[in-house]
Amino acid sequence: MESADIPEYDLDRDELVYRDRAGSELLRERFESDAREEDRDYSEVA
Repeated sequence: MESADIPEYDLDRDELVYRDRAGSELLRERFESDAREEDRDYSEVA
């Protein structure tokens, strides 16, 4: 059984998906990662 407090991650759309206890989708939000920004910063230097 999944917790309603922990979102799924949609790999195709790079989004977090929040669902209620019944499994219905409540919200999607864009996943932002500091690690991804750091990778971009390093690639600009090279």
